[in-house]
Amino acid sequence: MLFADAKILALVGIVLIAILLRKYLQTQDPSLRFPVVGDAKTLDIRAALEEGNRKYPNSSWRLPLPDPIVIIPRWAAGEIKSLAENKISLNKEIFIRMLGRFTMLGEDDDEMVAVVKQDLTRALPNLFETIVDEVKFGLNNILRQGASKETEPQELSLYENMARVIALVSGRIFVGLPLSRDEHWIYSSITYTSEGVTVAESPVLRPYSPFVRWLISPFLSQVRSLRKHQAFIREKVKPLIADHLEKRQQGTTEKRDSSNGKFLDWLLARYKYEVDATRIARDYLLVAAGAIPIASGLLSQVLLELATRPQHAQTLRKELNDVIGKTGWKHAALAELQHLDSFLKETQRLNPHVLAMMPRRVMSPITLSNGETLQPGTSVAVSNHSINTSAELYPKPLEFQPDRFYELRRTCSAQDQRKYLFSNSTLEFMNFGYGTHTCPGRNFASDELKIIVAYLLSNYDFELVSKSKPDNWTLGIVQIPDPTAKLRFTKRAPIRELEI
Repeated sequence: MLFADAKILALVGIVLIAILLRKYLQTQDPSLRFPVVGDAKTLDIRAALEEGNRKYPNSSWRLPLPDPIVIIPRWAAGEIKSLAENKISLNKEIFIRMLGRFTMLGEDDDEMVAVVKQDLTRALPNLFETIVDEVKFGLNNILRQGASKETEPQELSLYENMARVIALVSGRIFVGLPLSRDEHWIYSSITYTSEGVTVAESPVLRPYSPFVRWLISPFLSQVRSLRKHQAFIREKVKPLIADHLEKRQQGTTEKRDSSNGKFLDWLLARYKYEVDATRIARDYLLVAAGAIPIASGLLSQVLLELATRPQHAQTLRKELNDVIGKTGWKHAALAELQHLDSFLKETQRLNPHVLAMMPRRVMSPITLSNGETLQPGTSVAVSNHSINTSAELYPKPLEFQPDRFYELRRTCSAQDQRKYLFSNSTLEFMNFGYGTHTCPGRNFASDELKIIVAYLLSNYDFELVSKSKPDNWTLGIVQIPDPTAKLRFTKRAPIRELEI
């Protein structure tokens, strides 16, 4: 009994020491010397970003989150955008902020990034038919299973169903059929990131030191759930890895069909060390974390914006009909959908997934051109919200103008047209990031979203179930569409070559 009491007292002592240590470390926070803007208790930081931009347009200030962020001016993004990871690190920032020891988010992923940026992007024309096939399967799956008659209007919870379609497409490219359509695989792919965010924001873990987190993490159901997802994915990819290694050993040059998971082949070919199922599972979950929630959220936002503007839906249908009549439904047609490209970009401008972009952790001292020095350990970002709502950059910035970027492309010089494309990133539009760590999968996301929206516009009319577009939800720097939002879909006569 005395021994048990002693163990309890020792554990309490460790926790108290950890709390005191954390408070001491907080007083050493290198961001403390910057002025604070905003309320630490609010979940919606948009007002703070607007106030900080007004007060300190050319200097840095601090956002009082549980792990504070120093917001640097937009021009400073140009000064840090190409700095090396040992100078200022994206991975270290994500690993610390997202408690990567438990979620894996922020772990080094050089091979995976190279595959997305190079192999996947180069292969997009050849993957067009595969993506189309999976989009049609996914939309049929969600839109017909609940309807007693094909012509019967059907109400769908938007985000969860769009996440399912995105997960199907991502899985088809990564591991291929039949695994990509396995219900458990889809579930783990979708929920891993949301549960990871829950763990990262957990009031049970975040307030404490790494040592105390390590002590208590095995008792948290959310952490145990993450481990189960990791174990499941690991076991499922083992046969695929074995098949790949066997073909490599046999010197088989036979090209696998694109339905069989080209991404995994590319990834395995890039590994410089012994192939390990744990690492493959981790890389897949990191891909899913980057691909599924962001694309699902933006797709949901696009459909919600279209549902409030049925007249513009008709404009996009006409464009689809005209382009397909000229080029046919193939990969080259996507580049011709200029009104749709503009609609996607304007939707992202007013409904960004992240309100403060270019998150980085300073690794060694950096002096900006205004004389400010960012000390090691400082978390920095740029106010993406302030850029997106800047009247200087975007006249009538709070007004949704579907053809805003279409008109900018139409009236600018030929050499500037590319900067207004949906998938492009500049100092004036950072919704895919900026610099060295610009989202490597943005071209894939652009193709994927255009294909999905094209099929929905062709085959369905859709309208809001609520009286108006539901407000977005914000949690710190992250913004998502209302997950309870619904649309009502009604079958219509499809555009030629765009039948489901």
